[in-house]
Amino acid sequence: MRILGNAVRSEEEIRDLASFIRDVEQLGEQDIVVLKVLNVVMNKAGDWHPKSDMNALIPGYQSPISKPISINPSVLIQRSQELSVQTAQALGIKTDSPFPAQAFSREEAFSVCARLQGFGLAHEIDAGAREVPHGNFCFRPSKRGLMLLKLLGEEVPNWALYFPPTKG
Repeated sequence: MRILGNAVRSEEEIRDLASFIRDVEQLGEQDIVVLKVLNVVMNKAGDWHPKSDMNALIPGYQSPISKPISINPSVLIQRSQELSVQTAQALGIKTDSPFPAQAFSREEAFSVCARLQGFGLAHEIDAGAREVPHGNFCFRPSKRGLMLLKLLGEEVPNWALYFPPTKG
């Protein structure tokens, strides 16, 4: 019911609200918990920066496509260990083994992120090959995932950058 209430109060047009409701019915508690972690770890205020492009490199060059701000993937990739630890902890996986350190498995958290990707709620960021089951992984919430979080009443940093206000 929270989704319906927030959709009615939303200033943004919610496309295919029924699809969000169906998805939430299929998502488990772990899915929502991990989506919230993705939002906190991989969608921080200040992540978006002006894009350096050919306009800055070649005097007088004007690109026909302007991308004033964007997120550099390296910003997200640098947080892959934080994401691995935070998602594991959110799922109740112990991550602080005593010395000698016993690596925790990241497979459970990776699986939930992959499931979210299947619903279109997250995107995997290619961070190169990873060691299974202990290597870090990198996902970010998709626009659709951020919309669902907003409908669930969560704070979504960078909202206006993902969903710029429409004119008119």
